[in-house]
Amino acid sequence: MSDGVQALGERLVLIGLDGAACSLGVTREALILDLAGGGRPSDAQVTALHGGLLGAVDRLSGDGALPKASALAEEVVATADLPWLVEQGIRLLPDAVIDGVVKTDDVLRRTVDGLDLRQLLANVSDPDALTDQLNAAVSKAVKESVIARLKDLLPG
Repeated sequence: MSDGVQALGERLVLIGLDGAACSLGVTREALILDLAGGGRPSDAQVTALHGGLLGAVDRLSGDGALPKASALAEEVVATADLPWLVEQGIRLLPDAVIDGVVKTDDVLRRTVDGLDLRQLLANVSDPDALTDQLNAAVSKAVKESVIARLKDLLPG
């Protein structure tokens, strides 16, 4: 199993797919096969997946299973293409400051709301690639969102 943002993305996607499938009255496997069938996803499928992903955020948050933003910050900074001074400035921020301003559940909700699920689903024709592509999109968006919020904490 992966660590950090990748692991968080994987859990979010799996729980989200479960929630979407449940709301559509099908199994997760049936939903994945249908979404990867090469056709255009229906409005109901896109809506269910969006709701499932938001529900996954709520579930993970309610279970206390979301890491604090400070626990993700080093990974995010290390994989971002930031100017050296910005990178060092972020690394000097105390965990309490990061966690006070960057809330993981808020970042994840913004991430889900910002995903173009119809576009993501349109490019998948392999069931195995579906979760990989969703995981990659979620991980990338989470990293971008955390970096944007952390940059806001720096002076000037």
